[in-house]
Amino acid sequence: MDWEQEIMSRINSFTGQNPWSVFGSFLQIETAALRSQTLDDIREPMRKEFREQAKGYSLQQMKTFMEIHGILCGEALGNIRNNTYTDMCGRIYHIINMQNSKTGQFFTPQHIADLTSAIAVSEKEIESQIHERGYVKLAEPASGGGAMVLGVAKRMQELGYNPQRQLKVHACDIDKTCCCMTYVQMALYGIPAVVFHGDSLSGKIWDAWPTLDYLMRF
Repeated sequence: MDWEQEIMSRINSFTGQNPWSVFGSFLQIETAALRSQTLDDIREPMRKEFREQAKGYSLQQMKTFMEIHGILCGEALGNIRNNTYTDMCGRIYHIINMQNSKTGQFFTPQHIADLTSAIAVSEKEIESQIHERGYVKLAEPASGGGAMVLGVAKRMQELGYNPQRQLKVHACDIDKTCCCMTYVQMALYGIPAVVFHGDSLSGKIWDAWPTLDYLMRF
């Protein structure tokens, strides 16, 4: 059984509950848990959010969420070693058909994101930015699950750079669930990032979530 099947089997074990709701709750709980490890001033609010989100689930179900976390961690580590940088959350999101075409949500497949990054992000530009400031600065105005960011990370690693130390990401999405997916994956892949919940077109920002790696690096 591959990692996708492992996660889906656990999501489907929540008898009588909608898979969309289960995965959405997992993402919010996971995000709250990861954010509680960052800044002192948000530690308690995130712990409170974690408790609020967890309230509707049994201890066994919370254990299942922890198992999903473990699967994602293991897959992320293997991806870094193999330079694949898969959009794991986006894959699960797609499998359970959470994307809503009526609101214009269409997720970029990872192989397309990888190809786009390979074409758009030149080796010369990467070298120039690293020489100038020590890192590559990347802005993603509609992050979805973070596939395009992961494509750039893959491109950098192929060229011999370290995206965990030489990539600085500002990612934004208007959909909070997408923000959660991006945040979780940036944290698990160790990519320094700030994820903004906001509207890139209007410039309105409701919240900003720095990862622990971002705070340690920048």
